[in-house]
Amino acid sequence: MITTMKGNLTGLDFDIIVDPNDETLTADVNSVSRKIFREAGYEMSMHCRNLDGCAVGHAKMTLGFRLPSLAVIHMAVPHYIDGEHNEDIYLEACYWNTMCMAYEFMEHNHMEKVHIAFPDLPTYPYHFPREEACRIAVDAVNRIQREYPDTQAVQVSFICDDEQSYLVYKKELRSR
Repeated sequence: MITTMKGNLTGLDFDIIVDPNDETLTADVNSVSRKIFREAGYEMSMHCRNLDGCAVGHAKMTLGFRLPSLAVIHMAVPHYIDGEHNEDIYLEACYWNTMCMAYEFMEHNHMEKVHIAFPDLPTYPYHFPREEACRIAVDAVNRIQREYPDTQAVQVSFICDDEQSYLVYKKELRSR
């Protein structure tokens, strides 16, 4: 199941939330990451320093620390240049790798299902066109769940900070 809603990602009670970060996995990348790191507390920053970064298109997991979520998956999001540098492929890989980690988390913790919350990808500093980033995200999750039916136990929500993003995700999900 894939849904969208407006809200503050860090205040919602999901099993896993996703941090759209860069290769450094630091809190200074964008407003969503800053909120996640601030609410999680200094332990997350310390833990991420020990992860030694993350390649673009890949993801790494930490505990949720002081967040209501059990875990945070930090995905290293590509920067959009002009659409001619495989940005879409790297972004899709972020969703594939994050969904795989969520499924493994569910299996490892003997859960029947897991609910993961992705933020709408911040257009700054990544510069992805909003509609394209949304389409890539929804396409990736749909394809993963279609090709690997067991991953349907991973319930996905896209959490939007603003009305414009919410309407873009709502429209994209309704078109399916």
